[in-house]
Amino acid sequence: TVTIKAGETSAPYTHEAQGDDVYKDAGEIELGIKSAVDVDGRAFENLQLGDAASVKVTDTTDDVVAKLTATPSVTEGGAITYTITLTNKDGLPIDKHSALSFTLSDGTTVITVPANSTTGFTTVTAPDNVYTGTNDPVIKSIASVDGADVGKFENLVLDKTPVSTAVTDEPGTPGNEGDLVKVTITADQVSVAENVKPTFTVHINTALAHDLVVTLSNNATVTIKAGETSAPYTHEAQGDDVYKDAGEIELGIKSAVDVDGRAFENLQLGDAASVKVTDTTDDVVAKLTATPSVTEGGAITYTITLTNKDGLPIDKHSALTFTLSDGTTVITVPANSTTGFTTVTAPDNVYTGANDPVIKSIASVDGADVGKFENLVLDKTPVSTAVTDEPGTPGNEGDLVKVTITADQVSVAENVKPTFTVHINTALAHDLVVTLSNNAVVTIKAGETSAPYTHEAQGDDVYKDAGEIELGVKSAADIDGR
Repeated sequence: TVTIKAGETSAPYTHEAQGDDVYKDAGEIELGIKSAVDVDGRAFENLQLGDAASVKVTDTTDDVVAKLTATPSVTEGGAITYTITLTNKDGLPIDKHSALSFTLSDGTTVITVPANSTTGFTTVTAPDNVYTGTNDPVIKSIASVDGADVGKFENLVLDKTPVSTAVTDEPGTPGNEGDLVKVTITADQVSVAENVKPTFTVHINTALAHDLVVTLSNNATVTIKAGETSAPYTHEAQGDDVYKDAGEIELGIKSAVDVDGRAFENLQLGDAASVKVTDTTDDVVAKLTATPSVTEGGAITYTITLTNKDGLPIDKHSALTFTLSDGTTVITVPANSTTGFTTVTAPDNVYTGANDPVIKSIASVDGADVGKFENLVLDKTPVSTAVTDEPGTPGNEGDLVKVTITADQVSVAENVKPTFTVHINTALAHDLVVTLSNNAVVTIKAGETSAPYTHEAQGDDVYKDAGEIELGVKSAADIDGR
């Protein structure tokens, strides 16, 4: 109420201020007259009440400052808490706004201050690497703010002062071994043939920021590139050969180092990987050759040659002994060699005419390493040597057959039958029929070198007729006419 004093025409009135705050709320204060009465209750003849009066209200500019704070220090992989706090230097209330979303300088971290609140926070995991040593601090600042009521503030100030969080290294000691870097190797196949290159894969349990150089147990190196978790490796084939040597290729990890020499907090190397190696079947063929033609009694050379169609080496075996089909001829191929030979005398008979060829083949093989070959094949194709007859002419008269006769006593009485022996210088394959000078016939049996002959006695008489019986060889012929 306002009282206009008697005798005066006006009276002042002071309205309450709209109130200082941080929001944009400029407006108008309107004030009208509700009633007017005489102080003593007298009624007016003609009372009229005028229109309302108004005054515009303008905003003052009160800053609301959004300030970022962060956890000052964490261990690698720890939680960094970022907090946004809204303040006004005069302590004016900040409690009439919708939710505000603040994006930090990394472009991804967002902190929401709830509606009508002055603080909001979020938690971010600190960087965590596998290396020992000093880490870079995590530095962030306020980049922007969004929300339906951002424009409602008289002046929302973003304090873009960067905040820094120190990130301490994990010690890498028992109880906290640090971040595990485990390097392993696997074989890409269970088994391979001996002529095939086996492949392996080197793995790491987490992608790294730098290349990792892995040295294998065979001193080969494999590099796992930064950002990748594996790298392939191709091992040399065991090698194709003719021997039974199926086995296993084992490959382990000898060391793993950062390409730039950084030390790891917790490096572990996995067990070796292996792949079985199976034999291919490579034939080694043993082939017999012989002198193609000799004269009777000449030398026949028999040779065993070991070959492989692909030219693989045949040089890791002990001596091999090959027996030929006659059961007596033996050829030895020395240890680690591919050839062996022996010499045999060709048949030699005393007869003229064609001779049977000498035919032999491989019958069997013996030796400590016979079973070492993947497949030792005996080529049993017979080889033939022609045996030519000695000509029996001057210069090469052929084989001598000499038939002789001897008396078994120096003298006999005239009434005693003298005995003789017919000889041959060599046993023959057939009977020899010898005709003596008296036309008597003596047969020397095949395989023998003599036969006896008894001559008739000179004859007992009364006269002096001592003398001599002479007996010669008239002819000698093979029983079958050879």
